[in-house]
Amino acid sequence: TQKTKGMTTTTTNDSWYRWCPRPTRRSCFRSFSSRGSRSRRNATFTEGGRKKKNEFASKGIKPPMQSSSSSSKKTKKTKETRFSDEEKEEKSINETKTNGWRIFDVHIDASEDFGKDDFSISKPILERVCKVLHLDIEDIEDDIERKMKKTSIETILQRNDDEMMKQRIRVARKSCDARGGGGGGGIARRTKTKNANDYHEEEEEDDDDKHRVQFSYVIDVSDEFVEMCGGSARRVRAERKKVERTKMEEKEEEKVDVNGFSRDDEFKEEKNKNKKRTVVIVGLGPAGLFCALTLARLSADTKVVILERGEPVERRGKAIGALFHRRRLSETSNLCYGEGGAGTWSDGKLTTRIGRNGEEVKDVFKTFVEFGAPPEILQMGKPHLGTDRMVKILRNARYELEKMGCEIMFDETCRTVMVEDNKAVGVTTESGKTIHAEAVVLATGHSSRALFEQLSNDGVLLEFQSFASGFRIEHPQELLNELQYGERFAKEVERGKGRIPVADYRVAHTNKEDNRGVFSFCMCPGGQIVPTSTNVHELCINGMSFSRRQSLWANSGLVTNVKLEDCAPFNDEHETKPHLSGILFQQDIERKAAVLGGGDLTVPVQTAHDFLLGVVSDEKSLPSSSYRLGIKSADLTTLYPQHLTEAIQFALKKFDKQMPGYAGKEALIHAPETRTSSPVRIVRNSESLESENTKNLFPIGEGAGYAGGIVSAAVDGMCASKKVLAKLLKVV
Repeated sequence: TQKTKGMTTTTTNDSWYRWCPRPTRRSCFRSFSSRGSRSRRNATFTEGGRKKKNEFASKGIKPPMQSSSSSSKKTKKTKETRFSDEEKEEKSINETKTNGWRIFDVHIDASEDFGKDDFSISKPILERVCKVLHLDIEDIEDDIERKMKKTSIETILQRNDDEMMKQRIRVARKSCDARGGGGGGGIARRTKTKNANDYHEEEEEDDDDKHRVQFSYVIDVSDEFVEMCGGSARRVRAERKKVERTKMEEKEEEKVDVNGFSRDDEFKEEKNKNKKRTVVIVGLGPAGLFCALTLARLSADTKVVILERGEPVERRGKAIGALFHRRRLSETSNLCYGEGGAGTWSDGKLTTRIGRNGEEVKDVFKTFVEFGAPPEILQMGKPHLGTDRMVKILRNARYELEKMGCEIMFDETCRTVMVEDNKAVGVTTESGKTIHAEAVVLATGHSSRALFEQLSNDGVLLEFQSFASGFRIEHPQELLNELQYGERFAKEVERGKGRIPVADYRVAHTNKEDNRGVFSFCMCPGGQIVPTSTNVHELCINGMSFSRRQSLWANSGLVTNVKLEDCAPFNDEHETKPHLSGILFQQDIERKAAVLGGGDLTVPVQTAHDFLLGVVSDEKSLPSSSYRLGIKSADLTTLYPQHLTEAIQFALKKFDKQMPGYAGKEALIHAPETRTSSPVRIVRNSESLESENTKNLFPIGEGAGYAGGIVSAAVDGMCASKKVLAKLLKVV
């Protein structure tokens, strides 16, 4: 026995150690070692251990590992050796991939920044980076003067254009943040209190915060740069979405591999030898384009045939010019149909909700740069191309497809998908052609209504998909600039030519009672409203912008969710095709809008102020509109079912509190915005991406219900192409 701090313990076994308080344990170990009694302690433990070992032996059970600290260490080491070889290998691979740091939320005041078009490393950026990475700037500069072994800020700034320096520190992302101090000013913070007097006091007190404009950066810094500045990676503490490890990629080669691996890597040519196959792609929008590019680059001996009901962008541009100037609408080549799809004559937004850091998304951006997009889109926080750039990019992409042997058939509308034994075997066209194929990829847009109906008749599994519908609201761009930036920085926008970007916004409100959302959609700063009708009897509109966004107006969709129950009146009497009820809902709204506008693609309008009051706006006092084919004053509250109209009206009042003037007399509502997304989904298997009940039929992109914009549609096309090859070439 031994007395320790008034406590008596017996050392015949190791139970005393588990029940001693921690300070007592440490003092006991110190006393053992100081008196040289380690052998005595081991003897007592060994004696107890022998008894337990004999007990286990008598039962025929293997004794467990010892519970002492030394044995636990051995156990841990053994487990690592036995079970972690693959994990260690994976960890070492990841460590070789990451060779730098990604620093988020580097905020620079707009007065200190060179502006939206500059992506160089400035002194304020460098100072903040050094602070995050624990690089003492003063020590660095002093050390430069003494030893000339480290790099000063001035030296780095002088080498800003040096390619070697760009590989060590560079801007990964840049965006303008006008939310004000604390991340809630600007448009998002412009909310009134219940008391009007309190509102004026708050407005006056927090005016500087509300109009605070910053540029927000994401900066990539290599380990080499940290060491060059006398720092150490060990001193940097990683924190998610603040400071993370990243891979500093080297300068891209002139030829960008859109697929992430070469043609000789996974799908080698010898696997395709003597196996000539045909894949038909219906539609040459983003999904169809990237699907074709990937197929052609991965498998040289797979024949790719592309059907596009519209015209190539050069001729399509002439058809749209005839629409704007002479009101001549082509039903096959317009703002919906044609090379590039509906996204060609739009804002060309490359923002996406599927993330910017995924390899597929990066490949899409690099491919756009390969075909003529400005490299700055790789660094923009809100990248967009604009209609003028999209035309050149699509033309270059077509040249690449033709160079790789793809056959592109313009002015060819897919009439039916040929199905035999629940397997797609080809397509027929409106011109009477029959094309046999081992796989059919449906990359149609959201307006392929006749094909959706034909697929339904042929038994291909379809389902209703909720979509959004409503109006398009337009404001003077200068009004939004002042709301967003304040008078000081609004002057520096200069219609897209200044340091400060043209102001945009995003608003949303959800009614908790019925869980119905109302939100802005496809906001086009410095843009115009355009007709997206595919026939003169059904009127619908959208927004578009050129790359500079130099228009006097800003427009955005103001839409609400449309659910299956909202479309119930459009089901047939037997309710055999509820999956097509969304299409019938859209057609009904578009036909009513055409009547309200008086026909000839004239758009019915109403000021937001009068829309809330439910009165028709005075024709003479209507604000100017960017819509070129004419506007007519009408009561838009009668266009949609009452509950949808009331939902939009309620949200509009909320938005006006956030942005004073949003629902004022200068705001002009145009009708209707109906084709935000496809109202139909072609059901597919989540693994193979094939139709659920039709083999070798691959529905992809926005029209099939699996994307919501240019980037997500392009990614879906890339992924589907690999699934097609995996199926046809039996590659796992």
